Amino acid sequence: MKINKKVTIISIVIIAIIMGLLQIYHYSMNLSVELPEEMDSAVKEGLETMIDPNKYFPGKYEDVDFVFSTSAYHAFGYTVNNKSIKVYGVFDLMKLDEECIDDYRENNNFTCRLGSSGYFLAYLKQDTQGNVIPDKIWTQYSINDSTLDTLKKFPIKTWPFILIGDPHKYDEIHVKEMQQQLHDYVYDNSIKNRK
Repeated sequence: MKINKKVTIISIVIIAIIMGLLQIYHYSMNLSVELPEEMDSAVKEGLETMIDPNKYFPGKYEDVDFVFSTSAYHAFGYTVNNKSIKVYGVFDLMKLDEECIDDYRENNNFTCRLGSSGYFLAYLKQDTQGNVIPDKIWTQYSINDSTLDTLKKFPIKTWPFILIGDPHKYDEIHVKEMQQQLHDYVYDNSIKNRK
């Protein structure tokens, strides 16, 4: 009789632990926040203007004249402290020169000179008028930064997402969003050129 009670108690504890771990896993893999429009615009501006291609590939893009950047991201957390805001997530970025844009215009070929992706931490702030603007962007550069560098910058609640998650599950959505941005840019430019 005592053995049956022990087995039952141990079974209940094991089931509870497994259910708890599954809940943590489900929560971590589905982290997602919807940013207010002003914060969303500031994050996109930061990604598109503050990432230096030469940090990814030193010297390779020194003479490339990038004329358009397109980005998409998935935010899974943010913190607000006074006028300082931090946004955490994964991103995809494409920087295009005139040759890439012409290729899309003529052949509908969505390629670019520089494609970047990974985890990001966007630092935003409020200007004197109270508008949210980008301050700086940290991204996990594949050459220089390890997973440990990323974990140090991100809140503990996001660590399971970084350690066992798949940031590439958003790639397809991001590529469609970025292609639409390029399409809109090319279409708007073609209208301007006809006038």
